[in-house]
Amino acid sequence: MQEFKDSFACDYDKIPKLSIDLVEHRLPIQERRKLIKQVPRRFVPNLMEVIKAEIERLLNVKFIQTTGM
Repeated sequence: MQEFKDSFACDYDKIPKLSIDLVEHRLPIQERRKLIKQVPRRFVPNLMEVIKAEIERLLNVKFIQTTGM
């Protein structure tokens, strides 16, 4: 790990050389298809706070983004 320490990061914004083409995932959705909506899953209330914090962190470092759907 010491030899390749520039390949590891404890946070997403600490990886400046990471190509977005390498990690970006897109779903090829056909325009004429009807999307299937699933029932929202329920989580334990204290776990919801952890999930929300992680989502906010990922949005802030631009690792994930919302779309206009």
